Amino acid sequence: MTISETVPREVAKTLRYERAEMSESEQFRPPDGVNFSSNGNLPITDVSTALCRIASFLQNDALPNQLLRYEDWWEHDGLHFEQGTLDIHGLIRLVESGRSILEATPDDEYVCVGIAPIEQHWYLRFRGEWDDTGSSVVGSFDLTLPEVLCDSFRNDVVSDIQFELTEEPAHAYFARIMR
Repeated sequence: MTISETVPREVAKTLRYERAEMSESEQFRPPDGVNFSSNGNLPITDVSTALCRIASFLQNDALPNQLLRYEDWWEHDGLHFEQGTLDIHGLIRLVESGRSILEATPDDEYVCVGIAPIEQHWYLRFRGEWDDTGSSVVGSFDLTLPEVLCDSFRNDVVSDIQFELTEEPAHAYFARIMR
């Protein structure tokens, strides 16, 4: 099920219009819905595989041609910085390997790469880093989706991922992680 199948065209137009009318000073706000997150740090190859599967799912469900990239400092110190735009192919390049995830990740602790469509109805965060011993690269991620996409995501993606994801209301997740 895609956004275009579930969100009426007029709503999608309104979402695009409202984003275009936002002032530079308005901040990104976490979307409503359900958050799916990895449980702690996992081997980076597992994270990359899962993120590629998620990117494929989003490719079918992302209305815009353009995505926004952020440095997400919410867990670090509560800040959030827009870093430019990319398309779905750019997202796939960011997550296609452990190396690309590690290179995309800001150096500061608890800082993630954030990706959202202009309409901000979903939000993907991920991070790669060296483990505590410095011997291997690990990573984590979370994805917040609108309720209307959650059943598809559970059936099409979660069932294929080789590890457990925590699922919780987005407002509870963001209240817990944001400083």
